[in-house]
Amino acid sequence: MLGQKPLAQHQTTVFVNDLLQGNGERAMTSLTRFIFNTTLGVAGLVDVSGKMGLSQHRSDFGQTFGVWDVAAGPVVELPLLGTHNLRDATGQVLSMAVDPFGDNSDTVDSLGNVATAGGIVDGRAEALPLTDLLRTWPDYYVALRDYTAQRRSNLVAEGKAGSPGTWQVNCPEVTSDE
Repeated sequence: MLGQKPLAQHQTTVFVNDLLQGNGERAMTSLTRFIFNTTLGVAGLVDVSGKMGLSQHRSDFGQTFGVWDVAAGPVVELPLLGTHNLRDATGQVLSMAVDPFGDNSDTVDSLGNVATAGGIVDGRAEALPLTDLLRTWPDYYVALRDYTAQRRSNLVAEGKAGSPGTWQVNCPEVTSDE
């Protein structure tokens, strides 16, 4: 995967957000994944903990703000980062600013930049089946907005419930109000 983060970088952000959401069990899973992957998984490049059965989940600042009942706000488009509501866009910018390894060295900074670029490419590649599905709807942008809002709402509900969640990308049918 192009966007594989070095040093299990992503898992630290997930751990912090799990703690901020008050999800102790998910936080301990994230911490355990980080420890196993950094010590046994070649500095986090190999997902050893996944092979051991520790489930991976997403948790970000936008989801944390949602768990804290911050309103979603209007939909905004961020260059290269895509469509988000204002709450999630703020969370994504905050996630980039809080990167725990970003300023420590030129090597780690370069690896982080490569991982970010790879993550953007991977995200786009994963979204292609969904994009094709949404283009069949009469208004692509309304379908994209509604799908994005529903997906983020599901993630916030998962965070509130403390559900372990999954890291899988799926393309459920999109419903339109129009």
